Formats: sequence, structure tokens, C-alpha cells
Amino acid sequence: MRILFIWPKGYDSYYTIPLPFAYLKSNITSPEHEIRLIDCTLENLRSDSSELQNRIRDFQPDLIGISAMSTVITEALAILRMSKNVLPEVATIVGGSHATCYPESLLRRQEVDFVFRGEAEFSFPTFLDTFREGADSWPAVEGLCFRSPNGTPFIGDVARVKDLDSVRVPDYDFVNLEGYIAAGYRLDSPTARNAPIWATRGCPYRCAFCSAPKINGKAIRKHSVAYLLRWVTDLYKQKGIRWINIIDDNFTFHPDYAAEFCEKIIELKFRDLGFSTCNGIRMSKGNPKLWRLMKQAGWQFAIIAPESGSDRVLKLMKKDAQLDQLPKVIGDIKQTGLLVKGFFMLGYPGETEEDLAQTRAIILRNDFDFVYFNNFQPLPGTEIFEELSCKGEIPDVVNIFNYSDGARSYTPRQLKNFNFSKFVLTMYASLIVRNPRILGYLMRHYSMSFLMKKLFLNTRNMVRSWL
Repeated sequence: MRILFIWPKGYDSYYTIPLPFAYLKSNITSPEHEIRLIDCTLENLRSDSSELQNRIRDFQPDLIGISAMSTVITEALAILRMSKNVLPEVATIVGGSHATCYPESLLRRQEVDFVFRGEAEFSFPTFLDTFREGADSWPAVEGLCFRSPNGTPFIGDVARVKDLDSVRVPDYDFVNLEGYIAAGYRLDSPTARNAPIWATRGCPYRCAFCSAPKINGKAIRKHSVAYLLRWVTDLYKQKGIRWINIIDDNFTFHPDYAAEFCEKIIELKFRDLGFSTCNGIRMSKGNPKLWRLMKQAGWQFAIIAPESGSDRVLKLMKKDAQLDQLPKVIGDIKQTGLLVKGFFMLGYPGETEEDLAQTRAIILRNDFDFVYFNNFQPLPGTEIFEELSCKGEIPDVVNIFNYSDGARSYTPRQLKNFNFSKFVLTMYASLIVRNPRILGYLMRHYSMSFLMKKLFLNTRNMVRSWL
């Protein structure tokens, strides 16, 4: 069969590459399929692009698969509508986090034939075999959702791989990692030669704003350390990668596992190799021994995620974080020579200006080297999305925006007149005045064009709030 994967325009290429398709390509082992990828983000192609239409028409795929987070679902659906107009008989399938969490909404769309929930490394090849032979056993395909002949939706359970070591490492060449690096992909990396890996899957926590437990399950599943070492070695020696972003939600959930990985990396003595846990680590899931090993293994910083300086907001979030732990955790990490960065969320439902003042105070009171501010976004698959939806405060399909450019999908009524961009810019100014070395850090980890873009967007949004 001819299979076309499409990565919609709208992803931020500074942070994200089409890793889902890299996994699918390496785990589809049948030589009978011709598989191509059109990366609309990297190639700057929109759903109304004549070039995109012509490439779809020229390839004549039997199946079009698209992977979409909620941030790009509107554009993804527009691409599928266009594809159906170009090739009415083509079958379409949507995967990714939005499909996993909100399959019912997608099955109501005529441009969507199938929805895939969860991890597809093994289930998707099974789907291809069933599709090629003539569909009469769709429910046997784990994770697959579809409409029956009478239009009744069938919602499959989320597919999850039990033995992660049975999954082949992603095909970075298929998704053009080199093209992304040339275009500025720098996931918090001091070197351009960076790549992501995914060591553990799962999240046992109950944060009301996060869909990770629904997407990857609550149980923590791990690659063996030996598997990870082979993966890292290949990236280092074969692809010249010098910075590896471990994109897990809970890499240090089992501190002994993370410590063993660090010890083995230290033994390899790879020159100039660095690591980051870019999605952050749980404050309670680490210890001074682990922080020391991370430093020795090539970490330059650790990211923790208090999310708010207000205990009241943390209770609303069901974050289960103890703010009184912050000084000790930050102190223990910094004693090893690691920098400490923090994640904070702005505009959570029910948040007030007083809560934001507490967030500002806790940042300035503690010795953070840098902080990231993310706008709250109501993501399908989360408890807070369901709550806001039931109250009628958000529509069925929410326009989810980039997390860091100042645009907001939702603003609590108590903060309707609050200037979020001013808050962010003044916070950064305060941190730079307190620690001018932050400027050097920013220059090492981000391109000047990226920094200027973020400064422009937040300044523009700040001015708009005044008008």
C-alpha cells in the first residue's frame, strides 16, 4: 500500500519534531508498503496550499495518517477535508494526543475515517494488514476507533506497549532530524546537535490540567538501561548528537533507575555529551546522590515544576506539590553545580491576582536560575477540561494555542483584565537584574531569532491589553 503521513503546520519547530512518525516508520517492518511523510511545519505548507494538494494527488496514497495535538487539530482536520476533496476514496486516520483523549469528537467528522488511541508501534502495522485484506475484524486492532456501517461509533481502548524494549528506536532520518536542526530545533539545548529520546512512559499523578495519565497510563513503564545506552551510543557516534533531551514526564520516578543510567553514561566517557530532562522532574523524586550523578553524566540544569506559588491554586490543580520543599530541593540541586529552572502556569481557572502575586513572590524568594511561564490551556482528556465544558465556559472544540507566545485559549473571569504579558516580561526583567548571567544562558540555549520572536509576541500582547 501507499501510506502518506502528514505532520500539520502549527507545531513549534523549536521544540517539536514528528517523533510519532519516526516510531511508526521504524516499527512498520513490511517491505510491501511505500511510506512517505509530508512535514507541513518544516516545509511551511498549509491546508489550502496548492503544493500540498498536488503532492497528495501525485502520490495517490491508499491511506493518509495525521498526528495531531490539540494545538493543531483545526489545521489537521482542514488537511483531511482537502485530502478527501482531492482523493475521495482515500482512507484517513488521526492519531496523537488529541485523538487519544477525544476520539468521539473526531468520529463525528466525515473527513475522519479512523481514530487511533495510544501507542501505535505494533497496533498500527496490525491495522495496515487488516486494512489491506479487507476490514472485517476492526475491533481486534487495539486502540482503533471507527464508525460501524450504521454510523454507531466504536471507541477502542487506549493501546499501550507493555515491553518497551520490543519497540525499535525511532527513525530520525525519516522525519528529517537534520532539517529540523538546520531550521533551529533546540529543545533547551546549548548545542545545535540535539535529539530527543523517550526512556519511560506513564504518569501516576492526578494533576487536573494534565492528560499524560490518560495518554500513557498511570503505570510507569521503562526501557532497560542497556537499551538506552545503545540508543544514546548510536545517536552520539552515528549522528553526531551532542545533547540528548529525555522527554519523559517521570524519568526520575524511580531514582535508582535514573541513577543507574547516569552511572553507565559516566562510564562511557563520551566527550561533550549533555542531557536534559526537559519536561521537568518531580521535586520529591530525587535525592542529592542522583543530582550529583546527573551533573557528572552531563546535565547542566534540572527543571522542577511548582506550577504556582499559591497553595490554594495548587489544590485546585490537584498538583500535590509542597511549596515548603522548594528551598531544600533547590539548595540540594545547586550544591552539585546544576542550575535550577522552574515551570509555572498562569491563568488557571479560579486563579486571582493575589495568587499570581504569591507566584511572583515565591520565584523571587527562591534561588531559581530561570523560569518558564506557560499559559493554562484546557486540554481534552483532563479533569479541568471536562469541568469547564460542563459549565459551558469553553466550546466543544477549543482553539488551543502555543503555550509560550502569550496567546490564551481561556482566561478566568477574575483575571479578565489582567495583563499576563506584562507580568511575564517584568518577571524576566527582575530575574535578569538579580542574575545578569541569565542573558548568557539564553544566548547559549536559544537562537537570537527565537528570543526576538518571543519578546515581540509578548510585547505585542502586552500593548494590546492596554488598548
